[in-house]
Amino acid sequence: MRAGEEASENRHATHSAVVGPVALKTILILLTIHLFLALLHIGATWQDDGTLPGRVIRFFHLDREGNLPTWFASTQIFCLALAFAGLWYLERSPGGAGRGKWLWLICAAGALFLSLDEGAAFHEMLGTLLGLLFSNAPEGSWLHSLKDFPSYYWLLLYTPLVLPLALVLLVFVTRRVGRNRYLLFLGGLLFVTGAVGLDYLEGRYGVEGHKGLPMPLGDGQILFDVFLVEELLELSGIAFILAGVLQYTADLVRQRGLRLRERA
Repeated sequence: MRAGEEASENRHATHSAVVGPVALKTILILLTIHLFLALLHIGATWQDDGTLPGRVIRFFHLDREGNLPTWFASTQIFCLALAFAGLWYLERSPGGAGRGKWLWLICAAGALFLSLDEGAAFHEMLGTLLGLLFSNAPEGSWLHSLKDFPSYYWLLLYTPLVLPLALVLLVFVTRRVGRNRYLLFLGGLLFVTGAVGLDYLEGRYGVEGHKGLPMPLGDGQILFDVFLVEELLELSGIAFILAGVLQYTADLVRQRGLRLRERA
């Protein structure tokens, strides 16, 4: 009897923790991988020109496309899409949650799009097409005036379209996931800061050649590795969101198991 009471108390303590065991393990594993990717980036890019072959630098550069960091980032977001789809399936089964389960599918579709965008660089292609559209628009038109936008053109579409939808979904998700909402809030803040905030600065100040953002330091200047910080913010943001979703899924499965045992 005493052993059963202790087991019940342990389950309650785990459930009431701010960061559950599944979320904590997910965060530690993913952040360790992120650190490893950051060290590879630093080792490959923080070198004098000509020290390493350009192909090696490109393969480990966090801001380049079609390389190791891009593959991992795309895979991580794809795992988030699968986690959202799994929640939809779990909640639609007998004994699942009430209305609004279909919004998990929208979350899954959004994560899947981000995964494809990360791997195929849709936003960069969109920016190129928008640049052609603005340049070829009639002189004096509002469309032609957009060619003077001081950063990447893709931000003009992604920011007003994607961010409002993301906020609506965030409200829905935070109402569902309970204690895990803090992980999702933190993850969303980190991701948006990197994907929108630092990307805007990168385009605004015309960082070229993937060499970093020049910043004054005393009588000289240093190159701020905006790419490293930006990509780490995006990677860690997705990691925290994924951790919160997986922990919520684990909590649901555990609650289902407890209810089944109580009925038995």
